[in-house]
Amino acid sequence: MSMAAAHQVTAGFMPLFDSAVLVAAGELGFAAREGVELVLHRETSWANIRDRIAIGHFDVAHMLGPMPLACSLGLTPIASETIVPFSLSLGGNCVTVSNAVWGGMAAHGAEPDLDPARAGAALGALIRERATAGREPLRFAVVHPHSGHNYELRYWLAACGIDPEREIEIVIVPPPFMADALAAGRIDGYCVGEPWHSAAVAAGTGHIVTVKALLWRNSPEKVVGARKAWAEENPEALAALLRAL
Repeated sequence: MSMAAAHQVTAGFMPLFDSAVLVAAGELGFAAREGVELVLHRETSWANIRDRIAIGHFDVAHMLGPMPLACSLGLTPIASETIVPFSLSLGGNCVTVSNAVWGGMAAHGAEPDLDPARAGAALGALIRERATAGREPLRFAVVHPHSGHNYELRYWLAACGIDPEREIEIVIVPPPFMADALAAGRIDGYCVGEPWHSAAVAAGTGHIVTVKALLWRNSPEKVVGARKAWAEENPEALAALLRAL
């Protein structure tokens, strides 16, 4: 810890747009001005974030909104009471599909207007067409079982008459690997935060079909999670971090 810092706080984060507040607090000096040496660790998966905060590698972390609740309820491999002292973002997710799937959806009436009902109806028609032809179900990726991405993808599909348990396959893929998995043909679509939709569009390998803001406006998305034990033992450090954020 630096001589000027009164507190050292170790934080994990994922390379997503909504980690910007936490990263900026460390990189632009906001934390230092509050007497906090903020040690940032970039991770590649939400499972790593979940496990490393549970075992004490991280004091706080950029987390999926539902994850602290799941950790506190013992729904994760390593149960850990986790609190949420700060919200980082609202909304921000999208659903992107491969060019091949988008072509099939367009043939069934999809338009590039992000309308969730129209896109869902077209996707449902494509899924039924594929099932009639005896083809494998489409495979969609989400970032973690306890994530808004998983819940909102399932909600959207079900609202459009698609059974997410029977008519498609849902798999877990870390956010930084989503666009590559789509380009490689390992998945047919995904629900994640930015910049991984723009990455697929820029690479010419995917098409954004709808956005979370049209499914649930201003919904909770990412948060700063903190181990309850650490927060209770270090109230001044937590208060200083929150001022920096």
